[in-house]
Amino acid sequence: MLDKRLSARLRALRLEQGLTVKRVATLLDVSEQHVHGMEGGYGSQPSLATIEDLAHIFKVDECDMFVFPGEGTRHDIREELRRIPDIDAAKLTALLELMRAVVRSDAETVEAATAVLTPAKKPARKKPR
Repeated sequence: MLDKRLSARLRALRLEQGLTVKRVATLLDVSEQHVHGMEGGYGSQPSLATIEDLAHIFKVDECDMFVFPGEGTRHDIREELRRIPDIDAAKLTALLELMRAVVRSDAETVEAATAVLTPAKKPARKKPR
């Protein structure tokens, strides 16, 4: 089953980056047919070195190559985190703490983490008289 999921993931990440099969083939120094084979689920499985090269080409971490959105909550959360552009470390840490606190039903930590993640409200401006 990994074959189809990995093949679909390769295609999705390639398209997300706006890359053609020809461009990926050139960057990998393989034939276009080889890339089509990886994306189509036929031919041999890509090696770990090829997966690492593809991750670099697609501008993702190697582990993101094995995240399959729609396969479960953990996959979906990982994919959403990947898509957050340049989240700062404090917010990412607060988000992690918030998730852990929710699992533990720790209301105090949920409140503290939410405060970090919630933008400060600007005071309402008074209307001129």
